[in-house]
Amino acid sequence: MRMLAAVCVLCLLTASPLAEACGTRLPEIQQRIDAEELAKLKTLTIEAAAEADLVIVGTVTSLVRPVLGGTQPGTVTLAVSETLKGTHAPTRTLPWQEATTLSCVESNSFRNVGFRDGGHFIVYVREGRVMRSKAADALGESSLLKPSQERALVLSQAGE
Repeated sequence: MRMLAAVCVLCLLTASPLAEACGTRLPEIQQRIDAEELAKLKTLTIEAAAEADLVIVGTVTSLVRPVLGGTQPGTVTLAVSETLKGTHAPTRTLPWQEATTLSCVESNSFRNVGFRDGGHFIVYVREGRVMRSKAADALGESSLLKPSQERALVLSQAGE
């Protein structure tokens, strides 16, 4: 029985890259990985800010989800609390298409787009469509790159 359990664990570890990627590491190794990942997230943020026509922070007031597998985008209306790049408007209604990459590596999920009713988000828009959204409330605080750090990076790029 022990042999069977050992074989099953070995199969899971070799067959699933996520099992290995999400594993527990020694603190000094995890700190190094986190520092590298944070640097990558900062670079991705700077690149996305440069690409975007508009970057706002706002609270979802209305949400129509896109149909799964459909071609029609959903719409999200946000009460805008901050405009980090672009022209300010008190509310914005934007088309969006769900984009989700599940990964233990945050940078792999950087271009995710998704919303929840009442959620507070930082939203990157290019050519009128949402290209990235990230929780800017308590849910965003669990990220390596905190919402306040992300805002500062976007603002540092907005004038360039």
